[in-house]
Amino acid sequence: MLGLKHSRRGLKEPMTEKRETYDVTIIGGGPGGYTAALEATGKGMKVALIEKERVGGTCLNRGCIPTQCLLHDVMAYASFMGYEFIEKDRQSIKVSLEKIMERKNQVVDLLVGGTEKTLLGQGVSIFHGEGTFQDPQTIAVEPSKRVIQSKSIVIAVGAFSNPESPFEIDHQSIWDTTDALNMKSLPESIAIIGNEHRVMTFADIFHYLGSRVSIITQEDRVLPDQDREISSRYRKVLKEKNISLLTQTRVTHVDKGGDGGSVELKMETKKGIQSLTVSKVLVPGERQANVKGLNLEKIGLPLKNGSIPVDNQMMTPVRNVYAIGDAIGGKYAAHKAMVDGSGVVRHLSGETIRMNYNLVPICLYTSPEVASIGLTQEEAEQRRQDVEVGYFPFAAGAKPVIFGQAEGIIKVVFEKKYGEVLGVHMIGPQATELIAIASMGMGNELSLDEMKEIIYPHPSFSENFLEAINDSLRMMKR
Repeated sequence: MLGLKHSRRGLKEPMTEKRETYDVTIIGGGPGGYTAALEATGKGMKVALIEKERVGGTCLNRGCIPTQCLLHDVMAYASFMGYEFIEKDRQSIKVSLEKIMERKNQVVDLLVGGTEKTLLGQGVSIFHGEGTFQDPQTIAVEPSKRVIQSKSIVIAVGAFSNPESPFEIDHQSIWDTTDALNMKSLPESIAIIGNEHRVMTFADIFHYLGSRVSIITQEDRVLPDQDREISSRYRKVLKEKNISLLTQTRVTHVDKGGDGGSVELKMETKKGIQSLTVSKVLVPGERQANVKGLNLEKIGLPLKNGSIPVDNQMMTPVRNVYAIGDAIGGKYAAHKAMVDGSGVVRHLSGETIRMNYNLVPICLYTSPEVASIGLTQEEAEQRRQDVEVGYFPFAAGAKPVIFGQAEGIIKVVFEKKYGEVLGVHMIGPQATELIAIASMGMGNELSLDEMKEIIYPHPSFSENFLEAINDSLRMMKR
């Protein structure tokens, strides 16, 4: 008997499922997910948020925030070193890679902790684990064996990066973006594959740290999602920085030296087969919905072109199941995911929402910054005949000259009869801040005349936007 009791005492009791009920369950704690959670609790809903890693998603942990932190620090160094009045011991001023990585981690940890504290403070129940569908209104959280039943479920799992052929990420010679964000030493040279905003961001980071940078893309121009004039200006910026841009180029073969050594790339180019040898290769990869483990087939929800299909109310083909943010494709941006998160909760509250993704700003935080909203000049001219363009060069503005950042333009695309603003495109200092003025104006359907009535401080970067409006009005002969 004693032996029997002893053996039973050593057995682990089987874990039993604990069921809980919520109004809304959100899978994924990135910008879209935590925005939806806070919006829902603000409307009195009982909210569960499931996150398998740390809250904040890709953006906060290994995307926007750490990259912008590194970019800020290396550009601050470059800006400081660019001033002619810096003389004493100039050559002894260097960047400590270890220290800027340390600060980057501190910033991320601070913001992750603050976000989780805010969610808990607003009454959101956070479940750490992997959410798996059992049916359209039931989610199991592994490995905790918690089961959540919910009136509505919002998928906010973001997207993952899938490396392009012929690359295979080995985390030594061939890096993904997480490897780059956690590098222990600076590569002498690096090739970055692709042509989207993450590519340009990392190109600037490595450039200002001192690496020799090459960008390789199969497309015929840089930043193809931008107005062609902005794209052309950005190409000149890359040339001035001695960042090599290889367009209409496809990597066909990769030869690695082994032990994290050099990499030789064989490439098909406009001039035939060429090769490039670099210390490292960075492959941001193509973005696809991060649905692994969700068990979407259980509820009959297939992907479409690598993304979760939704209607204009964020609803998937499965009743009571919604999806937002990068998981549904389109413009990959944290602020777009946040708009989705707010919108889906408004819909759950009984509103009919209308998502206008044409008014989602596209932002690039490099030096110079690039930002745009609405139609490009080419798109506008294809759709209508009465298109005109107004300009203002930053070189003519007081604040850009004071800051020593006078390169670039503000471009306003509008229709001539009523002064409707169709698009705004910028390359230059504070562009990602200034685009918010255009966003507010276009979102509220303000005409050029009405945008002029806003009082802009002097001297400021914002008054340069006013000057672009004034030039547009002159084109209308106002």
